Parts: sequence; C-alpha cells; structure tokens
Amino acid sequence: MENLVRILRSVDYIEENLKESLCLKEIAEKAFLSEFYFHRLFHLLIGDSPGEYIKKRRLYEAALVLKEQEAKVIDVALDYGYQSPEAFSRAFSKLFGFSPVEMKQNRSRLIRFPKPALTLTDLNHIHEGVTMEPEIIEREEMKFVGPVYYGDNQNGEIGKFWQRHFGKVADLPAKRESGCYGVCFHTSDYVQKGLFHYMPAVEVDNFDTIPIEAVGKTIPKHKYAVFTHKGSVEKLGETYKYIHGTWFPHKGYRINEDFDFEHYTTDCEGNDIIRIHIPVIEE
Repeated sequence: MENLVRILRSVDYIEENLKESLCLKEIAEKAFLSEFYFHRLFHLLIGDSPGEYIKKRRLYEAALVLKEQEAKVIDVALDYGYQSPEAFSRAFSKLFGFSPVEMKQNRSRLIRFPKPALTLTDLNHIHEGVTMEPEIIEREEMKFVGPVYYGDNQNGEIGKFWQRHFGKVADLPAKRESGCYGVCFHTSDYVQKGLFHYMPAVEVDNFDTIPIEAVGKTIPKHKYAVFTHKGSVEKLGETYKYIHGTWFPHKGYRINEDFDFEHYTTDCEGNDIIRIHIPVIEE
C-alpha cells in the first residue's frame, strides 16, 4: 500500500501548488520514487500522466474563475502559468471545446475535470480480495523478434497494432514455442512525453530470419517477479494496479526500469493466461 499513499500525497502536493512552477523531478522526489516509476505509477492510478493532470487541473480551476468571478482572461492566464492569452485560449479550447471568452459570455456552460475524488479507501477498494503473490524466477537470455510500435497508446493503438502486424512473425522458423509476448522497452522519452517502444513478439532461437517489418531484440539473463493474470485482457489494467500500487515496493526488491514483458499462453483447459514479467534487482 505504500506506493498508493505516495501517489495520493503527490496529488495533494500538486493541488496545493497549481499556481506555482511544478517540476516532475521534484514531485517524484517528494514521493520517494524515480521520475520514470513515478510517471508510470501516476498514469496507472490516476489515468493521466502527471503533466496532463497538472495542465487539466489548472485549466479547470481557471475555468471556474472565469465562470464565477469578474476576471480578465489575461490575468487568469498568467495566474495559471500561461505566458500569453493566446496560448491559454488554445489549451482551454482544446480541453473544453469553447474559448475563455465564450466561457465568460455564457457562464452556464458545463466544464469538466474537477479534482478526482481519489481517496485511500477508493484505492483499497480496487484491490479488495486480491491476494496475488508472484513467483520469483531467473530466466536466461531471451531473443525476441517482432514489429515495433512507438507511442503512448493514448487511444488503444497497441491492440490494433497487434492485429495488423503480429502475423508477420507468428510462424518464424526459429520460433521457440506456441505462446507470444508483448515486450515493452522504456527510454528517456517516457518520462517527459509518455512515449515507449512496444513489440508484439515471438521468442526465437536465433536471428537468422527477421522480416523486413520487424526487429530482433535480446534481453539479458535476469531475475523476475512473475504475476499470473487469468481471464480477460480487458482486466489486465487492474492487475497492473495491484502490482505497482500494492505489491511494490516489496521488501528486498526494486524494479529494473529498462523493460518488462507479458507472456500470452493458455492452460491445459484452454483458458487464456498472461504471465507478467517484472525484472527485479535484489537489494
């Protein structure tokens, strides 16, 4: 539960300082998390990246001022961190669908994105009944071949990417087994922009055959905390909330933030199983 509390506290800190300059590194430090892991955990639990959350909350509070007070647009823009009324108006219109001036002209307009009613009780409810304990294993070096998606999956692009491109590697001669993998590689772009590389892939014995639309990637020998998710992939997000919100930080382990992967397979009865591999380092 420690990570859940840290994110709740970071939300409170952001709320208390919406009119101040907010630095992701500083917020992450106050939550006692790395920038990468803070970004990932915040997005997982809140539904927006820290940067998007801050922007939306500032615009919502600015909209309330315009709706309820006799304030000039330029003053409100400067108050909430915008250097010009033009930049403020563009961001405002993109979020709400109408301009700050139109807000002032028609104060009955509906505005959205208030502070989420997020409490520790709410987050506890997410994990009610969950007693998942991972298997700690060590896997030898692994070779993967697959097409590469690069983006933030904001609109569920990964699912469509699987459908369009996975067939190009599904039956490679060097494929090791019937299961398939979703491999995620993290770069510095993730912290600032929320961007990452993702491979729908197969494990292979060698890189002798790589389709032109795909790449080969090697993951070194590593230790993993492996969590088993059974059932619908639509519920996979809840499992990740448990993993990163409740199980980590776990005594004796920290996460290697460079990569992680999911192994998609079935049990002896034909039921779908997803084994989530989180690379860990013993402390």
